[in-house]
Amino acid sequence: MKKTLVFIEPEAWKDSIDLLGCAEEMCAGETHITYGVSFNLDDPGALEAMRRCFDFCIPVREGEIAGYDTVNIAAALGEFHGIHNFDVVLIGATPFGRVLAPRLAMTLGAPLCADVTMVERRDGEALLVRPAFDGKMLAAISCAGKKPVMASIRAGVFSRAGTDKEGRTLEFQPSRVRPCKARIVASQKKEETQDIRKSSVLVSAGAGIGRSFEKIQSLARELNGMTASSRKLVDKGITSRSIQVGQSGKTVSPKLYIALGINGAIQHVEGIKKAEYIISVNTNKDAPLCSLSDIVVEGDAVAFAQKLTATIKDRRKNTT
Repeated sequence: MKKTLVFIEPEAWKDSIDLLGCAEEMCAGETHITYGVSFNLDDPGALEAMRRCFDFCIPVREGEIAGYDTVNIAAALGEFHGIHNFDVVLIGATPFGRVLAPRLAMTLGAPLCADVTMVERRDGEALLVRPAFDGKMLAAISCAGKKPVMASIRAGVFSRAGTDKEGRTLEFQPSRVRPCKARIVASQKKEETQDIRKSSVLVSAGAGIGRSFEKIQSLARELNGMTASSRKLVDKGITSRSIQVGQSGKTVSPKLYIALGINGAIQHVEGIKKAEYIISVNTNKDAPLCSLSDIVVEGDAVAFAQKLTATIKDRRKNTT
């Protein structure tokens, strides 16, 4: 029987709980017990969700541990691991998680696979897949050897499956809390932007759109969706990395994904594998993404976007 520990980050607790999907794939075919550990989590909804999703819920209350205190959090998680001897430890690959994960790996003396986007199984062994060489290829990392297996997981890649549990709450009080030497000297609120991962409709542009990106934005508005792009437009400085889809961008799962002028490299395909319905518009009907699409339109992507936008506006006008 395997044991999995998941760190619940207060600002990203929903994504943290979804890491259970990764644990399920890593432990496929094996019985495993799940533990969710949070520190000073005050959201009642989040605590209830933890109880329903994990076999054991550990809401640590320790006033001396600040939310950004990776030193004490890593020490506390290390102490907790010493009690339960986990087989798998998972942390979200958020800005905070990317700092905490390597510190915890050093504390546990465990190897860390960072920024995981997929789990494969070969001959009964779980392989963690992550982007390599700046997202130009994928690397499969063997999990054999010393435990625990540690990984930081990219948000939006996995989702929890299964029925709700009646999880038990465990008490745990860290014994090695030290005065925190880090302190906030200044803070600036980040400008809030819409997250393409939350949109049910995405109109995405690739190299075939070129510098006509603004022409497809009206189509996204008419569909009550958002715009996204491939890496090629980001590299050219045409679009922001915040709307990049793919292994080195964001993994999305919209109900409708309209790919305009996107060839479909494996890195991009991996980022949209959970899309329910894909429409590809490309002058090359044999582009890799076309073979995976529900509908393929052979032709100019910009012209298609403009004509579809006009059609939607006309039908809406006639309806009203």
